Amino acid sequence: MALFTSTHLNRIDKKGRISVPAMWRPALAQTSFNGIVVIRSYRAATIEGCGYDRLERMNESMQTPGAMTDAQRTTAELLMSRVQPLPFDTEGRIMLPRDLAEFASIQGDALFVGLGPIFELWEPGGHQRHTDAAETQARADRPSLRDIGLLGGKS
Repeated sequence: MALFTSTHLNRIDKKGRISVPAMWRPALAQTSFNGIVVIRSYRAATIEGCGYDRLERMNESMQTPGAMTDAQRTTAELLMSRVQPLPFDTEGRIMLPRDLAEFASIQGDALFVGLGPIFELWEPGGHQRHTDAAETQARADRPSLRDIGLLGGKS
């Protein structure tokens, strides 16, 4: 499974193509689909993405009796019906669907944000506002994060 880390700012060309970060492509190329899969986020004005292998694992869980609650199955079915596979071209670019770009207010530049097993595509200003709020929350949560081993040192 691909591990998406770091943040990468890439430009959308006049044809609507954007390069997927080069450091992510080798892991993505090892799946049965040479590209990424994306869906509009249900938590923010962003696009969520992952490798095809993650989609295959979700499908396996859906086919295994008792592996999901009814609510989880309903959500998984919704995601499967709305996900969009985007193949790489020969240069590692994908065509960003216009409806998703409009949903996320992405024009010109897009920020690929690695979140471990998934990534997000953001409009840079929107991501900055999101990050500012997250940093404020992280500072407020620092004592509890340290208690569970996510942060060291004194607050």
